[in-house]
Amino acid sequence: MQKPWQLAVAELRVAGRKAEAMEILKAEIERGNLAALASYAWRAAGEELSHVEAVRLVDRVEKEMKQGDVDAHLQLAFAYDMKVCSLPYDEAPMRRLHHIEQAAMHGAGAHVALAAARIWLAGSLGIQPDRTKAAYWYGVAERDGSDEARIERRKHGL
Repeated sequence: MQKPWQLAVAELRVAGRKAEAMEILKAEIERGNLAALASYAWRAAGEELSHVEAVRLVDRVEKEMKQGDVDAHLQLAFAYDMKVCSLPYDEAPMRRLHHIEQAAMHGAGAHVALAAARIWLAGSLGIQPDRTKAAYWYGVAERDGSDEARIERRKHGL
C-alpha cells in the first residue's frame, strides 16, 4: 500500500504538476525518508540532478537503508529500471529483481511477488529464466492472496 506522500507525488505527476511533486519528495527527504530520496534520484536524474549526482543518491540509499524498508526497496527497483545506477547495463536488471524480491519478502504484497515470479518465468536482460524460482514467487503471491498468481502458476505447470 502506498504511503500518503507516494500517492500525492503520483497524483501530482499525472496532473502535470511535477514541481509540486518534487517539493513533496524534498520535504520527505528532509524528514530522513530514504525511499523518498531514491524516488527523487530516479525522477530528477538528468533534470534537477546530473546522472552522476542521482547515482550517488541511489548508492547512499543502498548503504543506509534498513533491510526491511519495503518502500526503499521498491524505489530502488525503479531507479535500477531507469538505469540510475553505477552498474553495467546488463547487471541493473538483476539488482532491480533483487529489490523486488526483498520488498516481497518484507510484506510488499502479492503484486510485487507476482512481478518477481513473472521476471523469473520469462527472464530478461541479464536474467535467465528459472522455473523453480518462478514457482517459488508464484507461491508467495498466491499465499498473499493473488488469484492471478494461482491461475498463472497452473497455466505454466508450476
